[in-house]
Amino acid sequence: MYSHSSAESDSFFTIETSVELLSLLVFHLEDLPGLMVEWNTNPGPEDLDGYRLEKRRNADNYFPLVSRTTETSYHDANGRVGDSYRLFAINGLGEEFFLGEASSDRTPSLRDGLAAYPVPFRGGELSIVFATTVVGGEAAITEVAIYDVTGRRIKTVAQGRYDSSAHRVAWDGTDQNGYLVSSGTYFIRVHSGQTVHTRKVILVR
Repeated sequence: MYSHSSAESDSFFTIETSVELLSLLVFHLEDLPGLMVEWNTNPGPEDLDGYRLEKRRNADNYFPLVSRTTETSYHDANGRVGDSYRLFAINGLGEEFFLGEASSDRTPSLRDGLAAYPVPFRGGELSIVFATTVVGGEAAITEVAIYDVTGRRIKTVAQGRYDSSAHRVAWDGTDQNGYLVSSGTYFIRVHSGQTVHTRKVILVR
């Protein structure tokens, strides 16, 4: 989803902002109460003035949880199943525009079933968020793997049966033997049942 805004400045230049929502996820964490809300946009917070997050419970009206933040996640300690969240971006002029909505009881918003951030990847951990499928009422076997530009498998990041929702794993920039891989272009491949999603990432060291 893209959101677009424009404004005229005092110097007669037109300032335009387009923000693409790559993912908006609401999920439980085993070691924390409530719900975690995470999002990823292009451009990211470094090129925006921040985000505003709103919440709604049942049929109530939305109310602000966070008026302005440059973070890309929020722990709602009072969150529970059925709560809905709306995300807005704030541009450099202080204007707000709607990006998306998500709830813990609905399929998370994931473009093409796969998202990865931060991009470019400069080391540390690359978060990989992926959607899974159910075949014949049973969770399909899902595999998340990293490949280089020659098609060689670098590392299997996750493998197993996952319920039909969004899941997050991390790649630490190492190969199957634990060695750091070099800078370059890599591909994340998620194979779940008969569904395959691929995304390119750039590693810069």
